[in-house]
Amino acid sequence: DDGDLAIENGDFVLLEDIDAIAQEIRIAVQLWLEEYAFDGTIGVNWQVLLRKGVDDSTIAAALRKVVAAIVGVASVDKIEIVRQDNRRATIAIAVTSDVGAVATVTTAVG
Repeated sequence: DDGDLAIENGDFVLLEDIDAIAQEIRIAVQLWLEEYAFDGTIGVNWQVLLRKGVDDSTIAAALRKVVAAIVGVASVDKIEIVRQDNRRATIAIAVTSDVGAVATVTTAVG
């Protein structure tokens, strides 16, 4: 939850199931489009979405597309956007996995 690496007996602890999906959602939502050097097509176009005048439904639609593409996500159930200002927001995304597990991921962007 705090972003630190988990290590047991000298080895990294890998996340599984809904925890792994939640981690992938958090990474995907925080990644700005073209930020990843090996594939400029992944990420969210926050440079455009956090501009003044862009409504929350436009942001939610973009997030829904990114999250729905994550392997293991069966449905994006709810997206809440709380703006701190025109350039920052807190995003909460509730999903159901393809095995029926439910997770809500909250992260800050901007």
